[in-house]
This record gives sequence, C-alpha cells and structure tokens, in this order.
Amino acid sequence: MFPSRFKELKAIYSSNSKDVIIIDIQLDGYRDVYSDWDYSPFQNRDLDDDFVEYLLECSYEIGYRYKMKVIFHLPKLIKDQNKEIKSTTGIRHFFAYQFNRNKKSMIRVLRDTVIFFLFGSLMITISTILNNATNISIFSQVLIEGLYIGGWVMMWEMFSTWFFQVNKYRNKIKHFKRLQNIEYEYFYNDDEI
Repeated sequence: MFPSRFKELKAIYSSNSKDVIIIDIQLDGYRDVYSDWDYSPFQNRDLDDDFVEYLLECSYEIGYRYKMKVIFHLPKLIKDQNKEIKSTTGIRHFFAYQFNRNKKSMIRVLRDTVIFFLFGSLMITISTILNNATNISIFSQVLIEGLYIGGWVMMWEMFSTWFFQVNKYRNKIKHFKRLQNIEYEYFYNDDEI
C-alpha cells in the first residue's frame, strides 16, 4: 500500500500538531527575500524571483488540500518586530499585486476567446451563406473556402486559448491568493548563520 500524500509531504517538509505543512527558510536578514535591485520601502518592494519561484513550487507541490505556513529563521541579533511586520506586509502586498495582475491578464485572455469565437462564427456563417449562392466564380469559391478555413482556425484558437492559457492563469491566481493569506512567522536562532 502506498503512503498517504500527507506522509509523503511530511518526509519533505516539517509540520506542526495542526497538520500544517511548514516551509522553513533560512535568512541572514529581512532583506534577503527581496530583490537586490529594489530599494523602495518594504511594503512596496519586489520579492526576489528565486524566493517567489520557490514558494510557488512549494505551494504547487503541497496542493490546496493541506494548509501551509512559512517560517523564516534569522539570527537573534537582528530581531526587530517592526521589520517583521513591515516585511510580512510587503510579502502580502507583493502576492496581492501578482494576484490582481494575473486576474487582469486572465480577463484579457477571456475577452480574446470571445472575440475569436465571434469572428470564427461570423466567418463560418458567411462562407456557408455564400457557398449556397448560385453562379459562383472560381475567385468567389477560393474566397469562400478561405473564410471557411479562417473561421475554423479562429474557433481552434478559441479552444486552445481557453483550455491552456485560462487554466494556467486560474492556477496561478489560486496560488498567489494562497501565498497572500498564509501565515508568515519569524524564528530567531541563538547561533549565527
């Protein structure tokens, strides 16, 4: 018999008594999770790309079925509750921004699928109506076939966009929302890193 998914996750990650999967991250300072190029205040800073990718991969791997929590391990010498609050707020703002940005992109893609459907339907309808007309020249027949093929290409593009891009955005949106709302905790080690 195969071990349960939770047991598999516990072999990779730690967990607490409430069966929350814990992602432990070792840091030298509060700034380590932020982009090296961004020196704006904590609340407005971009997160480090590798850090974001790591959290997203953990979220994908853990799945929605299980709760997750991030614990940052820092040296005790730099403990600053004010920076903790600002850093957590900045992380939440970043994921809220990513959530909204991806949601807008998904809406644009959905709008494009509607446009593909409308143009595809229109082209197929026009080609069908023209095909039923009598006295069709060779040029008209080529034009009708072009409209018919173009209409089906538009319909194919609609289905392709719907099934691949929209699902990708939906998945990202769910994970960004999750990372915006999970608990972030700070733990301070007595020894230096």
